[in-house]
Amino acid sequence: MTSFTVPKVLVTGGEQKYLAHFKPEWHGFRKAKVLELDLQSGAVSVPVEYESPKDVTPDADASHLFKSGTIYDHELWVCTNTEVMAYDVRDYSRIAYLTHPAFNDLHDVQISTRDTILVVNTGLDAVMEFDRSGVLLNEWGVLGGSIWERFSRNNDYRKWPTTKPHRAHPNKVFEIGKEIYATRFEQCDAVCLVSPDKRFRFGKDHPHDGHIVNEKIYFTTINGCVLVYNHRGTLVERLELTTYHGDENLDVALGWCRGLYVLEDRYLIVGFTRLRPSKFREQVRWVKHILGKSLTKGSRATRVAIYDMQAGCKVTEYDLEAYGLNAVFAILPKPSVPV
Repeated sequence: MTSFTVPKVLVTGGEQKYLAHFKPEWHGFRKAKVLELDLQSGAVSVPVEYESPKDVTPDADASHLFKSGTIYDHELWVCTNTEVMAYDVRDYSRIAYLTHPAFNDLHDVQISTRDTILVVNTGLDAVMEFDRSGVLLNEWGVLGGSIWERFSRNNDYRKWPTTKPHRAHPNKVFEIGKEIYATRFEQCDAVCLVSPDKRFRFGKDHPHDGHIVNEKIYFTTINGCVLVYNHRGTLVERLELTTYHGDENLDVALGWCRGLYVLEDRYLIVGFTRLRPSKFREQVRWVKHILGKSLTKGSRATRVAIYDMQAGCKVTEYDLEAYGLNAVFAILPKPSVPV
């Protein structure tokens, strides 16, 4: 196995309920999880399991799932559908917690260069900014205009199972200098929240995660590509991960491509979630249209795969379903800090 500088990563996601492939995501997961994955040995541990409390979840058939987040010093920041929290990775004690009545289907949390908390509120097609004490500082509708032109300040959206269909479905928030950007799934782009003429355009590819490495930004698209841009928004490279699989049988779908970490400016650490047959005919049609695959031959397991960009090949992959992880969102480097 190739030796890596960062031996462990943290993988966020959730464990599905029984027969959850017949349920939409907002009902489908019984437990949020953080996994530790050793990239050298392949060893996996589960240091965090979590269920959101009833006062911040829908009353019936709530879903418990960790979405995306970030590492800040020795802190793991991560979000559920309706909460933001931080764990100290030295002992996995929870050290911060934030929730708000406007939170619905959160997808990402980041610590800004101003030491504020940026939250992607996907259910309201918005990004919100809080200080460390939980005071709301700013809010942006990712389609422009006020959030409250479409939504009501009087509702507790934490109790709503879903607000779909979303008009934009933002997934990831990131900064370039002093400017804040958010990826928009439906518009196939990433847009500057204060200067919407500044955009990363992804053509027909639907983005999910983003990862900044020096002067490059790497984005995953859910159909199994990694798009590489410079900070000016120019596409540098388009990497189709299917081409890294050599002679493998690719009749079986790679899966839903989301989480991403770029290691040593060479290795792509990518998360895939198994595609599951659905009783909802519209969803099956949508998957076939977006991913170009039928589910009649199934989908590969939920896993983390490592690709070598220099060699143009898949190095290895780790099946995570044996550890109760059925959906992957973030892949983050575990910092090496003294305990």
